[in-house]
Amino acid sequence: MPRLFTPEHREKLRQAKLRNPVRYWAGKTRGPHAEAVKEKISAANRGRPKPATFGPNLSARLTGVPRDPDTVAKMTATMRTPVMRAHMASQTYGKPLRHAKCRSWHGLIEMKSSYEVRVAAALDRLGVPWQYEPARFDLGGRTYAPDFYLPEDGVFWEVKGWYGPSSRRAVETFRRQHGTIPLVLAGLSVIQMLEASAHITRDADKE
Repeated sequence: MPRLFTPEHREKLRQAKLRNPVRYWAGKTRGPHAEAVKEKISAANRGRPKPATFGPNLSARLTGVPRDPDTVAKMTATMRTPVMRAHMASQTYGKPLRHAKCRSWHGLIEMKSSYEVRVAAALDRLGVPWQYEPARFDLGGRTYAPDFYLPEDGVFWEVKGWYGPSSRRAVETFRRQHGTIPLVLAGLSVIQMLEASAHITRDADKE
């Protein structure tokens, strides 16, 4: 339903625009929306695709701006709800992880860590054929792709610098569900032995 303005209201708006044609609203504050108005705005925007510039513009406006503690608490509570957890899982299920903060390359192959690059280089030096993350396995609720596959031996390798709880659960679940498929954990000691066999020397070991 269109909003009806009284003649007095229209004249008041006209005079305000005449005094400041460009920013006649500057300096004024708007009170909080009523719940009914909020619901109307939400219903109007629901399902409407956002423009491509929405995310970058919002990020630029919020960067460096401290959030209200109540807002942070509400966001945290929302992220922990089963519905939101299921939504986030659906966005990543079966897709390879992105590693923008730790880009390591072996030739044209982007890998997750420098340890994986060292393994690939050592295997190349030894003449051992390998494939990088060629298969992804369904573990129920998540998927898992071992780092390397050695086709001549029929063995998967998982290269780990830090074997944290999440990685440990993934490996244990894989072995429990796919026990007939060999999986080797390659930590720093294994990498060093592999490099020694390939006659590769290093001054220091850093992830």
